[in-house]
Amino acid sequence: MQQQKHHRHSRSPRQPLIELQPGQVAFRVVFHVSKIDGLISHSGSVISRIRVETGCLVHCEEAVKGSEHRAFAVVGSASPERKIAVGEGETVEVSGAQEAVIMFLERMWGVDAKKDGGQHEGYCGLLANTSQIGAVVGREGRNIKRMERDSGAHIRILPAPLSALKEDRLIQ
Repeated sequence: MQQQKHHRHSRSPRQPLIELQPGQVAFRVVFHVSKIDGLISHSGSVISRIRVETGCLVHCEEAVKGSEHRAFAVVGSASPERKIAVGEGETVEVSGAQEAVIMFLERMWGVDAKKDGGQHEGYCGLLANTSQIGAVVGREGRNIKRMERDSGAHIRILPAPLSALKEDRLIQ
């Protein structure tokens, strides 16, 4: 009996790259390919700095033919053990993995600011398995509405780009 292949948009079946250990969490952050050089830098110094400062594993996933996006996997501690500034005199506790994602986003916004003189809207996406989307959205969309209200961001759940796993969705 032949094994059936499940493809979405002629996407090759892919397997997750990393197996999590107890106490770890993984995030997959998606960026447009035009930002990759600015995120990695020529010598890899940006990723190296993020790895050293957060203690996380950071991996740029392989390019997928026909996709305008690339994903970075960030794996690290799930325990909130660090404090970051979120406003004037205000801090929040985050895990090393959360801090690494924030560092990527800050770098992406810096790359955008250089291109357009500081007037920009940041775009990024997190990939999540379809089984996790309900927890993000919340009953009747309450979680997303609260996050939008509290942050001023616009949050959407979209089909994943070609570079994602077939069971992923994009949180933009």
